[in-house]
Amino acid sequence: MDNTAFSRFLESQKKAFALQKNYSFGTFRADLYGYRRFNMLGRDYYFFHEGNFVSFTPEKCAAMHEAAREHVNAQYKMPKAMRFVVPNIVSIFLSPDGFSEQSVELALQQKRPWQGGEVHDMFFVDTTRKECYGPGYHKVRVEGIDFTLKKTDPTNRSIELIKELLK
Repeated sequence: MDNTAFSRFLESQKKAFALQKNYSFGTFRADLYGYRRFNMLGRDYYFFHEGNFVSFTPEKCAAMHEAAREHVNAQYKMPKAMRFVVPNIVSIFLSPDGFSEQSVELALQQKRPWQGGEVHDMFFVDTTRKECYGPGYHKVRVEGIDFTLKKTDPTNRSIELIKELLK
């Protein structure tokens, strides 16, 4: 998988992404950046980073993701707790030779901010094994029943997109 394949995949989505290669933000660069307005209240911002086991240290991945969050949130004037439009900020790290246990743990321990106004996730994708490490599906409980909203929930939407990408 390379940037061209990712670009074609993202452009082929029902709600296509506007794409930019070698996108600079802060002191970092994403190999591929994708933006789409998902619906009236949702915006998806995807930062794809290609590397390998050695280059993706947990510290570097955390710093890149934090810089992506700062970059996107700087575009919003309203404080997070008062936002109607919620950005979905996703950092996807792609490696042909896997990731360290610490990097995988970083992806699995993510929590949503309690004040809302932003959803952000990190996913680590082993492109050789076609395995993805990241947060699990977000569920909504209504009258004792759990629902998984795969299209409207930002994290679930990202999981579904990555699953489709890895087919």
